[in-house]
Amino acid sequence: MKLNSAGAYFYLLCVGSLLFVKSASKEQILNVGFIIEGESQSWALAFQKATEAANQTLAELLTGRPHQVRLVPVLKHIEAGNAFAATKAACELLREPVVAIFGPNGNAASAQALRVSHKHGIPYMVTRWGDEPHLNNVSINLHPPQSVIGHTLRRFVEEAEEWKQLGLIYTDDEGLEKFESLLAHFKGDIIMRKWDRNDLIHKYVIKYFRTTMSQFRFVVDIPQSEIPEFLDLINEYNMTSQYYSYIFTDWVREHAIFL
Repeated sequence: MKLNSAGAYFYLLCVGSLLFVKSASKEQILNVGFIIEGESQSWALAFQKATEAANQTLAELLTGRPHQVRLVPVLKHIEAGNAFAATKAACELLREPVVAIFGPNGNAASAQALRVSHKHGIPYMVTRWGDEPHLNNVSINLHPPQSVIGHTLRRFVEEAEEWKQLGLIYTDDEGLEKFESLLAHFKGDIIMRKWDRNDLIHKYVIKYFRTTMSQFRFVVDIPQSEIPEFLDLINEYNMTSQYYSYIFTDWVREHAIFL
């Protein structure tokens, strides 16, 4: 999840809420609900940081005005895949009350939280991959389907960066599905090399591109944990000058890095 996107949505929610604020107090507190599956602390940290960023934006927007708005995150942790717990958590958040709910990752849990939010007209943010054909006008999908991401990546490298050729370094054959649009419609030349688990193969992949000088633009789809090794290798083979560009994608962790 991109924190800037979450902050932007918070900002929009607050602007909408301001239209209905009648309180004479100097500061309006708005609760935002989050339902988190499993024991991972990364989502909680991401939501906390997004809230802080949104509050900073709101403070700048409302500077000099008598009325201020501050967002307060309300976190609910549930067992992974527990649809009943998701329903209960959504109901508890409504009693706070909250101005919006960011749903859990799992399909079953998210569907139940979405149902509760729709019933009461509370804005609901889908935080998992996939299309949601039944989303209504109070729901937003923060994670569009992989086909959309792949299409956007192709347009970015072709139109924004004007790449005429690229090298695709990947780990998993099944993971190539997300690059379908890039592979099918990229107008330039693409050379693909698989990043095998064998350390020696890793060196051969980098050495090939350095020796042939065939590509200077790369999309690198390898696990985040292996990126440091990759960076060490391209540094060893002097492939870090201003002539080289790399886009690192790790769809499992749902983020991309551009160098």
